[in-house]
Formats: sequence, C-alpha cells, structure tokens
Amino acid sequence: MICAALAFPAVFAVLGISGISSAQPDPGQGEYPLTRKPKVEAVRSGYGGTVTSIGKDSITVKRGDGNPALTFPVSRILAEGSYPRGEPQEFSYRLSDIRIGDEVGIRYDRIDGVNVCKALLIHRRPGGEVPPANRPPDDDGFYYHEWANIRRRCEAKGVPYPPTSAFPWLEDHIAPPPRVVQQSIPRPGR
Repeated sequence: MICAALAFPAVFAVLGISGISSAQPDPGQGEYPLTRKPKVEAVRSGYGGTVTSIGKDSITVKRGDGNPALTFPVSRILAEGSYPRGEPQEFSYRLSDIRIGDEVGIRYDRIDGVNVCKALLIHRRPGGEVPPANRPPDDDGFYYHEWANIRRRCEAKGVPYPPTSAFPWLEDHIAPPPRVVQQSIPRPGR
C-alpha cells in the first residue's frame, strides 16, 4: 500500500500532470486574453446609395440626400471574396462584383457600435448591365439581374416592358371591379 501511495505522485510528476504550472501564463492576462461576446445591436438593417469607393475590406456608399458618405467594413465572408449563404438570391454578390458608381443596397448588422456589411445587392450599373447573382434562383425561376436590367432599359432607353406572361410575378392577380363577392366559408343554415 505504501508503495502505491508513493507511486502516484511520481507518475503525475513524470507526465507533467499538476494543478499548478508556471510554464503558461494566466489565461486572463498577457498572451491569452479573455474574449468577450460581441454586442449585436441591430440585425439585417438596410442602407442604399451610390458606391464612391471600395477597399479590400470596406465599401463606401453615398446617398443622394446630401448626407456624408458612410463607410461599412465588410464581413469576413465578403472580405475573403465569397458571398453570404442563406440570403435571398439578389443579395448574393461578392465585393469584387461591385464597381464604383453602382447603385447598391447593403444589408448590415450593427455590432459593437459598428455597421458591418453582410450582403450586397446591385440595383443599377450606370452604362452597363447588372451581372448575374452568384446564387442560383429559388424554385420560382426569378433571376434578379434580369429584372434589374429590364427596369434600367425601360428608364434609360424607353424600351417597353416585355409581356407579363414572360414574368408571371408582374401579373395582377386581382380581378378589376366590379368583383363578385363570394363567401369563402359556408355557414350552416344559409
């Protein structure tokens, strides 16, 4: 029994298993600072305007209302050259797809008092076509860039919209007046 009691401390000393070690600093100081959870103040907020500058990790947008331009740092995903997953198709543009002068929409989160750009949308590219988004369309077959380019052509060149049968989401699904009012749930006794 005495030999076994003396053997355990020796095994711990050989393997370096100890509750006290001076080789590593306290995790709350020096090389190993404690990290805190960032404070998220707003999620999926929107902002739009004309791009005035693009950096490798930021984008600056100016609205036409006379206010100064705002610079948004971009998320890690956009800075790495990818596009955000889980966003609608129209918000699947990479930072490299954006050009100075584009009219864009920005979806941002406010984290620790900083507006961080999470997703980008190109509304209009002056003198050019809006490029296709990087994510395929949903089941409805809607391609955002086609709609944006048709709208731009109509405004800039006076080209009429195509027939609504080519774009069923543009069709009006409400019958013109006078409409027949029908009871949707039959009531007993009537």
